[in-house]
Amino acid sequence: MALSIVTLNANGLRDQSKRAGLLQWFRSFTAVPDIVCLQECHCSSDLECQASFRASGYLCALAAGSTHARGYIILFRPNLSLIQSRSESDCRFWLCEFRFCNQVFRVCCVYAPSNPARNQFLVSVSIGPSVPTVLAGDFNTVLNRSLDRPGSDPFDVSCESSCALNRLLNACSSIDISRYLHPTSSSYTWTRSDGPRLPLKLPILL
Repeated sequence: MALSIVTLNANGLRDQSKRAGLLQWFRSFTAVPDIVCLQECHCSSDLECQASFRASGYLCALAAGSTHARGYIILFRPNLSLIQSRSESDCRFWLCEFRFCNQVFRVCCVYAPSNPARNQFLVSVSIGPSVPTVLAGDFNTVLNRSLDRPGSDPFDVSCESSCALNRLLNACSSIDISRYLHPTSSSYTWTRSDGPRLPLKLPILL
């Protein structure tokens, strides 16, 4: 079973030109993604979601979210079947179960708080290793601070979040696929004016 999966914090997808740019970005990939996990979509209805993406060959699963999580969209190719979905923790955690080639697997989207509450959130997430699972999203923390946040304060509260994320991955027999493929590199998914920010990793359960 081989699938390509992309995860992205979209920071809003209500604007039509932004949705068009996102789809154009997908088409630039060597392999068009089979599954796309989008966080912070700000979409409020299935109708809006389907109208935006169905013409591009994707089916949609939507969790409209809350004032905190702002919602998720999982785009998936028609050769995958969505079996069920559920959300927890004020929609900061969303699980979708799929079937592909007679195999069942789960995709979990996470949008962790960007404050000390994320420690409690990461501790509260329970997945279990019984079904192969991809854990994707915006964790608002990193696993290896020396590589991914060089020069950061080792006593900062986010250090506790790194430990909590490590415990979560260990509990569900997961690995950080980005670190597995690039064991010594230091990379970032976005920047701001005063310097690099957190890289958002894609852990995957094996």
